Amino acid sequence: MEKSVYRWNSDKPYRCPDCYAVAVNMEIPRWWRVYTCCKCGTRFTRWPVLARFLRDAGVQCSFHRERGTA
Repeated sequence: MEKSVYRWNSDKPYRCPDCYAVAVNMEIPRWWRVYTCCKCGTRFTRWPVLARFLRDAGVQCSFHRERGTA
């Protein structure tokens, strides 16, 4: 079963909508990608209803991606 995908906050698309951690700091958030929060694992995108068709960007937090702790 696929995990739920949430809509990002329109005023801060780089932050996780669940825990508000900065989850996308390696690029400008793109509407056609699904991001994963490095802190809580929440998946979020601009258009959650299209998540199955969008590209999964995974963890885009430079702090956790470099260390491989995500």
